[in-house]
Amino acid sequence: MCSAPKVDTSAQDQMLKEAAEARKREEERQARIRTGTAKIDTTFGGFDDNFYKSRNDAVMALYNPQLAEKFGLARDDMTFALARAGTLNSTMAADRQGRLQRDLGVQQAQLLSKAAGEENTLRQRVGQEKSALVSQLNATGDADRASNDALARTQIISTDQPTFTPLGDIFAGASAGIGSYMQGQNNAAMLNAFYGNSARRGASRVVG
Repeated sequence: MCSAPKVDTSAQDQMLKEAAEARKREEERQARIRTGTAKIDTTFGGFDDNFYKSRNDAVMALYNPQLAEKFGLARDDMTFALARAGTLNSTMAADRQGRLQRDLGVQQAQLLSKAAGEENTLRQRVGQEKSALVSQLNATGDADRASNDALARTQIISTDQPTFTPLGDIFAGASAGIGSYMQGQNNAAMLNAFYGNSARRGASRVVG
C-alpha cells in the first residue's frame, strides 16, 4: 500500500505564525492606547465646570474695578458740570444721568460677554489639546509619552492667565455740551427778553 506524499506546509505555518504575532502586537498596542487614554482622561479631569467658571470670574475681577472707577469719575464730572451750569435738578440733568446709567448697563453686558468668550475659548483650547494627545497616542501607541505630555500641557493651561486690555474712555461725552447747552439757553433767554422788551416799548409808543 502506497503512503500519501508528504505536503510541505512550512510556508503556511510561517504565515500563520506571523499573523498570530501581528495580532498579539496589535492587541498589546491597543492595550497601551487604552492605558494612555485613561491617563490622559485622568490628567485632564481637573478641567471641570468649576475650573472654567474660575476663568470667567478672573476676567470679571480684572475689569469690574476698572469699570466702576471709570463710571464713578464720569458721574462726578457730569455732576460738577451740571452744578456749574446751575442745572443739577433740571430735566436735562435727569436725562444725562439716565443716559450714563444706560451706558453703564451696556458696558456691563459687554464685560459679561467678554468673560463668557474667554471661558469658551479656554474650553476649546483644553478640548483641542486633549484631542491632539489622543491622536498622537493612537499614532505612536506610546502611553508613557502621552502621559508625560498630558501632564506638561495641563500645567501650562492651569497657570495661564486671561489677557488684560485696559478699558478705554468708555464714558466719553457724558459731560460734553452741558456748558454750551446752558450758554445757548441763556443767550436765547436774553434775546427773548430783549425783543420782548422792544416789542413792548414799540407798542407803548404806538398807543401814546
